[in-house]
Amino acid sequence: MTIAALDIGSNSFHLLIASVTPAGLVAEHRYKQTVQLGAGLDADNNLTHLAIERGLKSLRSFVTILNQHQVSKVYCVATNTLRLANNADEFIQHAECILLSSIDVISGDDEARLIFKGIVQEQPRSGSGMVMDIGGGSTEFAFGNAEAIPETCSLQMGCVSYSSRFFSDGKIYPENTQAAIAASRLCLEPELGRLRKTHGGWMVGTSGTVQSIADVCHELYQTDKNLVLRDHLEDLLKRLILVGHVDKINFNSIEIGRSGILPAGLCICLSTMQQLKINTMHVGRSSLVEGLLLDKTHTVFSELNIPN
Repeated sequence: MTIAALDIGSNSFHLLIASVTPAGLVAEHRYKQTVQLGAGLDADNNLTHLAIERGLKSLRSFVTILNQHQVSKVYCVATNTLRLANNADEFIQHAECILLSSIDVISGDDEARLIFKGIVQEQPRSGSGMVMDIGGGSTEFAFGNAEAIPETCSLQMGCVSYSSRFFSDGKIYPENTQAAIAASRLCLEPELGRLRKTHGGWMVGTSGTVQSIADVCHELYQTDKNLVLRDHLEDLLKRLILVGHVDKINFNSIEIGRSGILPAGLCICLSTMQQLKINTMHVGRSSLVEGLLLDKTHTVFSELNIPN
């Protein structure tokens, strides 16, 4: 049996296809499309027609992939943009007709919990720690240990929303980078007490934004691709200011289309590490789709009468 998880995110849509075997789930194929659905929210928090069409076009291409792999069950979740959009139902109705599957608009806390589940499966760790996922419209935190349900929080700061807010003209200079950092700091402030409870524990960052930052740091500073150092983020921000515009960012390690949101993501990541006094962050490759499939494992195995 082949199943899949689909994450309709604010920046990217992610699809993970896995096989169900007696030994467990085996991830087989991963697909990602940068849709920037969150950039289509207007001043009244309505998705524009163009953004809706952009999202639906992406889903149609995913349906072709699902059919090619003969996927029998798809678990679909949507996150921050469809939590915020007043006309989310319009998009969801069309999307469910395309996918022939229901879409669950999950809370930020559920999103954080599922991301944590995926990360601790990928990187088993002892003791307590924290997972951070910088999304397009929000940043999710989950903290605790692998043996218990984590505490969670979801904050309204994301690489797409901050790009629109602080870097809409593409220019990168001290004033707008510091404004983005200050906004992130203000967003973090109410949760700092809870987040700092993991001080001294491990921290893992995940998402395309964190991975892109880690790749750039590896290119510039020859660091481990699975580590991000706060000192390097501070230096990278200075380099971006010298570059001066997102169109002039030409690191070899940056994916096409991601340079435009790099300054915003970097400001959020740097501000978080500064506020939590964290010097080193590990990088995870798992995300919401991995956690979602793991969360559904018991249901799937029960339906197939496979012990797990």
